[in-house]
Amino acid sequence: MLFNLSTAQAQSPENGEAAEGQTEIRPLQIGETIPEELWNMPLQVVNHPTGKETISLNDYRHKELIILDFWATWCGSCLSSIRTLYHLSDNNPDVGMLPVAKQTADEIDKAQSIKYWFKDIKQVSVVNADFLSRIFNSVSVPHLVWISDGQVRAITNGLALTQDNIDDAVSGRWFKIPLKALDPYNTISRQNKKGGRE
Repeated sequence: MLFNLSTAQAQSPENGEAAEGQTEIRPLQIGETIPEELWNMPLQVVNHPTGKETISLNDYRHKELIILDFWATWCGSCLSSIRTLYHLSDNNPDVGMLPVAKQTADEIDKAQSIKYWFKDIKQVSVVNADFLSRIFNSVSVPHLVWISDGQVRAITNGLALTQDNIDDAVSGRWFKIPLKALDPYNTISRQNKKGGRE
């Protein structure tokens, strides 16, 4: 099992020892299978078209492709990526596209950037997603995780969010998707609370 919320411990950045009551998380890598617990984990959501307050990844499991777009209100390229996601979703009904933010619903609602970028749309987004951000190693945003057949198939930046790349992914041409360069030395235990390096 990748993680166990009841018994896992995390390393303290100060001394490298396990801190009682915290969770050690080994981020999922490309090619790894999404654990069943993660599929069923409740995720807080805002602006859901049917008014839901929580969803799960399992709600999207039947899709040919799932794209999780990790973002933040202070990130201009993230906001651009979400608008692209919104427009691409109309032409791709078999692709589940879901923005994911570590910020709270209240923080997002108060952000002036949201009022400017999204005055014409109410984009659904997962919020309070610290755990999801950690499990998918979202240490810089935009951070897109492409999931197909129950596995992490690609991790990209926002520039990879194109119709051509979606078509390639759905057709199984994963080698054509430009991957995000990840820092192999950046571990979750060395990140500060906002997701950056200490």
